[in-house]
Amino acid sequence: MLLPAASRLPALLIVTAVESAGANPRVADAPTAVAQPTSSAPTPAPQAVAPAPEPAAPDADDSSRPIVAYKDDDGNLRFRVGERASLRLGGYAEVFYGYNFNQPSNGLTNYRAFDNRHNALTLLNLAIDTSFDSRYVSTRIALQAGHAPNTYYEAGEPSQPGYPGGAGSSDASLWRYLQQAYLTGHLPTRVPVDIDAGLFLSPMGPESLATRDNWSWSHSPMFFALPFYHAGIRAGVTLTPEHFLRFGVYNGWNNVVDNNKEKSMALEYAYTPSERASIGVVYFTGVERPDKAPEGRAWRHAIDLYAIVSLGRRVTALLRPTFGVEPNNFGVSHWYGGNVALRVRALDWLFFHARGSLLREVWAESADGVAAPIVSPTDWLAELTGTVDFRVADHLSVKLEYRHDRARDSVFFAGDVRGAGTLEDPYVPNADRQNTLTLGVAAYF
Repeated sequence: MLLPAASRLPALLIVTAVESAGANPRVADAPTAVAQPTSSAPTPAPQAVAPAPEPAAPDADDSSRPIVAYKDDDGNLRFRVGERASLRLGGYAEVFYGYNFNQPSNGLTNYRAFDNRHNALTLLNLAIDTSFDSRYVSTRIALQAGHAPNTYYEAGEPSQPGYPGGAGSSDASLWRYLQQAYLTGHLPTRVPVDIDAGLFLSPMGPESLATRDNWSWSHSPMFFALPFYHAGIRAGVTLTPEHFLRFGVYNGWNNVVDNNKEKSMALEYAYTPSERASIGVVYFTGVERPDKAPEGRAWRHAIDLYAIVSLGRRVTALLRPTFGVEPNNFGVSHWYGGNVALRVRALDWLFFHARGSLLREVWAESADGVAAPIVSPTDWLAELTGTVDFRVADHLSVKLEYRHDRARDSVFFAGDVRGAGTLEDPYVPNADRQNTLTLGVAAYF
């Protein structure tokens, strides 16, 4: 993943995004904004939407009763552990087989978020997710292991040295097994206010890290280009059942430990006018390049919007534009792109999905040089994806997917690939397109 960030929010940005009422997508905790006809398959929704009030367990106010196991309104397994307190237990496992018709000798399907292995069975992710919820305090911890966390932590987490016997070092290997970990305080106010502190999945876009929550198996180029996670503090307020607002201060873009002196900020807004539509916008800003980078103290601005709308009982559409800008020592770098997607529920257990994406970046350039890429390794990246999702049993998703990737330059691999895959002798991309077929299975509880 290529590094990015952002800085001042135009006063009319939020109003404009809401009034347009037609563009919105990516999620940190899982999409579920538009209500679908009764089915076992969830529909993506904005991550920025506030969580629903905690359902009470049977006889939850009687703390003298023994621990009671039950399922909440979202189907999560919970245990009542005291008065107005419960423990939630969940998790998932994802496995896939992918075939790249380029048949690269190094076995890599390049510039794909996680489904980047050719002709191999791969454990994508194994996650255990648990939370404790009470009236005033909640906490959540999600642990993980697999190919996905190894990929996204190495894409951005900075390596920070320590001091022998005095301070420990920090790098991707330290944090990759931790997906989320945060503490939440619920303020006793008339309007619900939650304050979170810790490590979170990024709120940018409607796509979820967990494939079971997405319409497709593979993630779009925007998901791979924009940040995966943030560490910091945030405050969210549910203004009305339709309006949710959240502001956060973070170490940076894919930084558990910061790589510079500045902090980054994000403002999120979600609007859910009905069960059939949801709209969201995220503005993220900050200095994201490391100290002493040739681009200088480059303050970056990123805006991500989405709209998810039901077009009848069986069809749901998604529109998600994204763009950003970074003034730096070489000029002004900027990017723009988006997704268009359609999902059709043919049967209660059978879904068809189609998606098209385009991402373009213009790098700042002057007589002094060229700025390092932020979101794309080439002038533009595009993809077309078709997915069949079989939900033949509860808590199980089986997806068969065909995808075509295309780029302005050779950024993919095909046939005999030169290089040894080391820092001294890296693989040399030799193709500007690739076609893949993937079979993925996700089981969850």
